[in-house]
Formats: sequence, C-alpha cells, structure tokens
Amino acid sequence: MDILNLIKSEHDRLRQRISSILESKNKTNKNFFTAFIKELSIHFQIEKDYIYPEAQAIFTVSSWVQKEQANQEYILNQLENLDISTCDNKLLEDLISKIKQHFTAEEDLLMPRFRSSMSFDQREEFGEALMDYQQELMQSV
Repeated sequence: MDILNLIKSEHDRLRQRISSILESKNKTNKNFFTAFIKELSIHFQIEKDYIYPEAQAIFTVSSWVQKEQANQEYILNQLENLDISTCDNKLLEDLISKIKQHFTAEEDLLMPRFRSSMSFDQREEFGEALMDYQQELMQSV
C-alpha cells in the first residue's frame, strides 16, 4: 500500500474512533478508551521510527518533527493519565483538537512532499514496510 494512502487511512480510522469517544457512548467505556490510546501510541511510534526519519532524509523538517514529537509525548502522557469516566470535557476536547491538528499538519505538510519526492514504487515499498512494523507493534502490545 502506498505510504500516502496508509497514513490517510490511519488518520481517518483514528478520527472515527475520536468521534465515537466524543459521542459519549464510548466515553465511559474504559476498555474502548484504553484501546484508542494504544492505537494512537502505535501510530505515533511508527511516525517516530519510520516516517519522520524518512521525511528528514528527503527534505528539511527537523524543527517541525521535534515540535510534533514533543506534542505527541504530551498528548499520550495526558491521555494515559486521564480517567475518561470523570475527566473534564475541556481537557479531553483540547487533547482531541491537538490530535486532529497533528493529522491535518501531516496531511498538508508531509504527504505532498512525499508525493513529490518519492516515486510510486518507493511509496509502495515504504508503505509495505510500515504495515509490517505496525503488525509487529500490535503483536507486542
């Protein structure tokens, strides 16, 4: 699968999970929320280990990557320490807003650059490697 399609589909899937959390039907479901945090953590780990190093090798985004990684650590730390059944809606909405902004930034900044810097075959190969790594991470959790 093309890396661009993989990133977009992962973002869309996680956005759907966020919508379910915000609809409240799953807000008090600790298992659903914990599963979401694990999925987001895996997504961020893939970015840290594969996507960002590749991006930095192709084009200049070092300061942006550092900012995004700090933002990811903050988001995960806050989510992992959040009691979803009693949390302040404002805090949850703020974290979700940060996650959505992160997805949009990647789609608007990184994806076009990958598209112009990599051939379709390179993007396919990269996407396949990421899917394998994602499976490995999911099995280790």
